[in-house]
Amino acid sequence: MDVMLALGMSMILFQGRTEERTCFQVAHPYDARIDIRSDVAIVYGINPSLPERLKGWKEHGYITHLMTGVAWGGYQDYLYGRFDGEEHLDDAQMDREGNRISHGGDVYYMVPTKPFTEYLKTLLKVPLDLDVEAIHLEEPEFWVRGGYSEGFKREWREFYGTEWVDPESSEEAFYKASKLKQFLYYRSAEPLILSGFPSRDGVLLRWETESEISNVGFVVYRRDEGGGYKRIKFISSVGNTAFPTSYTFIDRDVSPGGTYYYYVESVDISGMRRESRVIRVRVPVEESNRFALLQSYPNPFNSEVWIPYELGGEVPVVIEIYDGVGHLVRKLDLGLQPGGRYVSKLRSGYWDGRDMDGNRVASGVYYYVLRAGSFMAIGKMTIIK
Repeated sequence: MDVMLALGMSMILFQGRTEERTCFQVAHPYDARIDIRSDVAIVYGINPSLPERLKGWKEHGYITHLMTGVAWGGYQDYLYGRFDGEEHLDDAQMDREGNRISHGGDVYYMVPTKPFTEYLKTLLKVPLDLDVEAIHLEEPEFWVRGGYSEGFKREWREFYGTEWVDPESSEEAFYKASKLKQFLYYRSAEPLILSGFPSRDGVLLRWETESEISNVGFVVYRRDEGGGYKRIKFISSVGNTAFPTSYTFIDRDVSPGGTYYYYVESVDISGMRRESRVIRVRVPVEESNRFALLQSYPNPFNSEVWIPYELGGEVPVVIEIYDGVGHLVRKLDLGLQPGGRYVSKLRSGYWDGRDMDGNRVASGVYYYVLRAGSFMAIGKMTIIK
């Protein structure tokens, strides 16, 4: 009786696990003979039997994870062009003598190039659709004697902006090769996806990370046609997370009709940097059919502020700044302006926080008045020092 009761308690205890305290790795379908009453079954390998294997362990109360090789595996579809119509044998790691580095046969250790990372994503979609709780990409191995394949050379040229150098030719070349190998695996595990489009306030940039490890933040870079890239903003990150995270930034310092190029660079605590792809955004020339005064930015502000507005036609424009008791502090005569939207830093009204005598004004609430022909509107802003 005591034995039967103990067995019954065991079955209740391990049915429907909710906490991940213990785990084991298994490549086989569920089998009672190897059921060790753990919390998590890390099911190994992506192949046609994976859905059935995951289902079996899940039906017996297990939380399911997936483990698969990130450096090597049964990736022949990618190697021989069955994935995208192009052979990728040049992405296999290669030594100085031109030999592909193999785990056995044509199971090669791969260079985690961008196309190979995209291929891995398609494979990982299957377990994600089957609701696995986590994916473990094991053995991110890049052999010391590797670094000679065409795939690695292409990544070198893109990362350093110079021609590939034999890693064994000098200590500096060996260091640079090692740094690139680390970066490639870091990038494959943490893709940085950037998009951008015009908005009423400027150019809206949005980027996402799949996960973050010891991340400090992101630097936003921009260039216009014919110019070089300039750092325009730093955005702090969440630091460490295993979940997808989205970030946004509005670049207001743009002109209608202008074309701009952006990329975002993440920086971790070790100083390692990785970049998104470059995107191109063209700001359309928008006509306005209304008169409107918009909220100043930033608000509150410390020393300078921009006052955006819209004009429904050509009129003389004046902006007046008043303090909290109604005294005129500053008058900005912007002259005769054509109809349009004046929202970017290059086009909107600008106040440097000084009065008509050039003295900086005190902290507090201030009012700005737009006079555009017969149109008048009032807005409120705050200075904090």
